[in-house]
Amino acid sequence: MFFLLGVVTMMLALDCIPRAEVTSRHPAVRVVGSTALLPVARDAAQLMGGTERAARVEVFGGGSLTGLQQVAGGWADVALSLVEPPPGEPLYQGLTGKVFGVMPLVLVVHPGVRVDNLSKDDATRIFLGQVKNWAALGGPDLPIVIVSRGKSSGSRQLIKRLVLGGREFTGNARLVNSDFEVRKAVASTPGAIGYLGATYLNGSVKALKYNGIECTVENVANGSYPLYGVARVYTRGKPAGTVQSYSELLFKESFLLKEVRKGLVPLRMLKKGPETLRSGVKGR
Repeated sequence: MFFLLGVVTMMLALDCIPRAEVTSRHPAVRVVGSTALLPVARDAAQLMGGTERAARVEVFGGGSLTGLQQVAGGWADVALSLVEPPPGEPLYQGLTGKVFGVMPLVLVVHPGVRVDNLSKDDATRIFLGQVKNWAALGGPDLPIVIVSRGKSSGSRQLIKRLVLGGREFTGNARLVNSDFEVRKAVASTPGAIGYLGATYLNGSVKALKYNGIECTVENVANGSYPLYGVARVYTRGKPAGTVQSYSELLFKESFLLKEVRKGLVPLRMLKKGPETLRSGVKGR
């Protein structure tokens, strides 16, 4: 027995056998990616568990770019991402992606910040570190504390592109690993500001208007609210079996209608043309 265990350990170290065959005797779909889309991924996983073709679906966050890397490298089966793969990198050549909707991003502040709206210019100056106190924007005399995601986050890449025009965030931002942690940090830190997927909005933080426009499904659908990422599902090549079943579930009308209540805007609801899909990091 000890000899066999040693052989299995050695084979795993050399990548001679798939890890799924060692960790479980049951089919498992590993879904990795955007934490803004994590609630959507979990809802789909729960529905899969109630079907006749039930399979164990493991859902993880980590960020859009992490999900793309995991699927491209063979460590996961499905990536949910708000951005496209970086162009020109051979690692991502085998990925196939499909759009199923868009996820609005919302600028949020601590409830004690008496500011209801930020213009693009104001938001840019905040995230670049050029404005350091809310009093300069008509708010309370409080230092501005920026809560941001790490570089693997699709949400960060989108805010960098859509708000900062490609410039980098100030180095003084507090970095956290998920939208849940953004909400928690902003809710508990006087003067804090951050950004998160609309699926995470609740009464613990205050959502800001952007350029005078409130983040609603209607405003995203008609194109007046500009902060959102295109929600895509990626697999290696054409999906099959349980991976295909999970991927197809994300496009079912009955599933998407339920997710609208959580902030996701299905593709069919967008009133603008194909140019709408250009929101995000340019990819292949």
